[in-house]
This record gives sequence, C-alpha cells and structure tokens, in this order.
Amino acid sequence: MDESTDHSFEFQKIKIGDIVKFFRYDYDAYAKVVYGVVVSKGTSTQIYLFPSVDVFIFNTHQVETIAVSAVKIISHA
Repeated sequence: MDESTDHSFEFQKIKIGDIVKFFRYDYDAYAKVVYGVVVSKGTSTQIYLFPSVDVFIFNTHQVETIAVSAVKIISHA
C-alpha cells in the first residue's frame, strides 16, 4: 500500500537558510538537479493551495516559489 506523506510536517522541518535541491525540467523533459537556499517560507501576496517556500537558486541568481513536496533538504541552517 502507498504510504501517505504529510507535507505540513515537511513544511515545519524546513527553515530559512536551509540548502535544498529539487528537479527542474527543460523543454525535452530532461530532469536537471538544481540547488538553492530557502529565503522565506511563503509569501504574503499570494495564497497557495499547497505549502511552498521561496528558494534562491544558485545557478540563475533568482528567487522562485517551490512546493514543499518538490524540495529535499541537503543541509540545515
């Protein structure tokens, strides 16, 4: 049987300053591992259906909102 994951618990584990990784897909559907650091836990201007964090991406030097279920913590702050 599939075990359910509680993403709200994962959201509580993530802290500002954590280094995370996630997958970014290009136009040909090839997965590329992307690394970044959590800069905030959600934004006040938008209400999302799923918990999300703002991540500063090292390669592009941009901040993007990523769903908690898509990120994996590499190193805690």
